Amino acid sequence: MITLRAFDKRDFDILIGWVPSRDALHLWAGPLLFRFPLDHDQLEDYRRRAERDDHEVYSAVAAEGVVGHVELARINRNRRRADVCRVVVAPSSRGRGVAGHMLEALIRRAFHELGLDTLELHVHEGNKSAISCYQKVGFEIVNGAQVEMGDPPLRALTMRLQKGKPLPPV
Repeated sequence: MITLRAFDKRDFDILIGWVPSRDALHLWAGPLLFRFPLDHDQLEDYRRRAERDDHEVYSAVAAEGVVGHVELARINRNRRRADVCRVVVAPSSRGRGVAGHMLEALIRRAFHELGLDTLELHVHEGNKSAISCYQKVGFEIVNGAQVEMGDPPLRALTMRLQKGKPLPPV
């Protein structure tokens, strides 16, 4: 079972260990928010920014400890929508369904506790395992919706999940 708890300072070294390269950092966070190498100062700034009303940043915890990280960003209660961002699973937990369970917990939080109706995310178009994972929990690719971020630009697909759509079993 995966539970979500607020991301805090005790998680900094764990997360830093999961992004050992510039490519890993860009795959996780995109090219704009952080610089490589990731460090405590950047994560503290990130944590503080996330304390605003429109962001929630989580560590995913299982029996063996912290196994993932995920953010619910740009929460708009009036439009009943938010973005899922910065999803990463511990290297030792990959391939075991952790990401799906972590996303299910986030979806429950967004739809049932926050009363949102729509979640969107951007995923690097070459990250086939992430795209597959998002599809397994019900996200669909928005036709024709691609974004380019950073320099050089990374092409990303937009994916969306609407409340009320039956979620497939993970």
